[in-house]
Amino acid sequence: MKTVLRMFYFALMFLVVAVMGGVMVATVLALLLLPILYVGWFGVSAKDAVCTRRVAFLASLVSLLSACAVGPDHQTPVVATPAQWHGPQPATGQQAAAAPGSDLRQWWKGFNDPLLNRLVDMALESSPDLLVAEARLKAARAQTVATAADRMPQLDAQGAYQRIGTIPSSANNLIQPGNLTFGSFIMSWELDFFGGVRRRMEAAEADANAQQEYRRDTQVSLTAEVARQYLGLIALQQQMETARRRQDTVREQLRLADGLFEAGMAAVTEVQTQRATVASIEASLPALDERIKNQRHALAILLGSNPTDLEQRLAHLPAELPQPPNVPLDLPADVIRRRPDIRQAEFNVASESASIGAAVAELFPKITLSGVAAIQTQDVTNLINMTNGFYGFGPRVSIPIFQAGRLLANLENQEAQHREALITYQKTVLTAFREVEDQLVSINDETQRRQSLELALSNARIAEQSSMSMYGEGEAELQAALQNRRNQQDIQDDLTQSRLTWVTHYVALYKALGGGWDMNGGG
Repeated sequence: MKTVLRMFYFALMFLVVAVMGGVMVATVLALLLLPILYVGWFGVSAKDAVCTRRVAFLASLVSLLSACAVGPDHQTPVVATPAQWHGPQPATGQQAAAAPGSDLRQWWKGFNDPLLNRLVDMALESSPDLLVAEARLKAARAQTVATAADRMPQLDAQGAYQRIGTIPSSANNLIQPGNLTFGSFIMSWELDFFGGVRRRMEAAEADANAQQEYRRDTQVSLTAEVARQYLGLIALQQQMETARRRQDTVREQLRLADGLFEAGMAAVTEVQTQRATVASIEASLPALDERIKNQRHALAILLGSNPTDLEQRLAHLPAELPQPPNVPLDLPADVIRRRPDIRQAEFNVASESASIGAAVAELFPKITLSGVAAIQTQDVTNLINMTNGFYGFGPRVSIPIFQAGRLLANLENQEAQHREALITYQKTVLTAFREVEDQLVSINDETQRRQSLELALSNARIAEQSSMSMYGEGEAELQAALQNRRNQQDIQDDLTQSRLTWVTHYVALYKALGGGWDMNGGG
């Protein structure tokens, strides 16, 4: 233990001397001459030339170690933003009940459906998509730490043992047979005078932030998809109930047609047509049942469960689709700040901007302090008194004189990737605006269609009730009354589909606004 401590102390003393002496030597030999010549050689930008002159003429250690970074600093991209939305403001008529849902963070609670709330909670806890996003975020944060380590001195220890000797027939008398023991501490420290490491750190941090926004965007999409699948399941069950009632109606019509045919009051074609109608409606029931089960399975996968795990939980759904909550319609500028995919695209721009700086720094000299403190002996006892120890240190300058255009091509590549990221950001913003405007128009149009179908259904119910009353009084035929009932059921089926479309447009609007995560809490 004493030997290890002595070697460690020796290495620390060497490290102090190496850092202080190396900085002074490297400053005189490299920073005052090489950068100035290098700027003139490559003709880099005026900003980078000013940065280099600043490093050259600041003679303090603090300025040297903090150094400026070459390359462009990130600027937030500017996209033309409308002052307000052009689509009509949606209104559901659910003012008081919608208060909880007016919060974009947990908009689904505005539906006032405890089962939906529970399903969303389950998805946020164990969804595979969200777990994958969290794993990517953890990896990006680890990469940030790994990149930051490049700014610190690197100290390694080595040790070796060998048995040496000579070949019996050899005439070499200089090597004495015995044991050779070697131990050393090796230090290296790249002085980040031109900010290459710092730019790589900025890029890694931007990548980690982009992954954080990717996770949030996954959460936004997940909550919307859970709600969409759940609402679709309710609508499918309503359609199943309507189909079963329609089946009862057409069977009654078939029974009536058979009776009229036997009485000679109806043609055989009427009976055959009615039987075809019955068979067609009965054939639709298995297809609806299949869609219901598949919808349950899809919902289970979103929650990270086995496909059949939700059978019991979803066995008793609400009889009607819930009323959507009122929407707190943010301004377009607020959507840019809120939507995670836009925020992710901006961090991607920042990462590519920092990568340009890292590529520019590769054109400049690299100054590295390096050294070694070691001991080598054939006598193990010398490891204790360290009589055969030695050390060496000094700066090392690496200048990329000829790289066959590789460095400049890498710089051009990074600039092109930055332009691509910038265009992608602009497209993401424009797509977000389009999605909000599309949903505003769709909600308005579907609202009108839904209201028309509700009016049609009300009239169909009145007609069906009237015809049944007239049939009971002997003033109308049963066939006409049953046909009015079928018309009512057909309209009911169309209305269910319209309500589903209307409600899912609200879900899509919440998603387009970036709802589903907490901007203040970071979740």
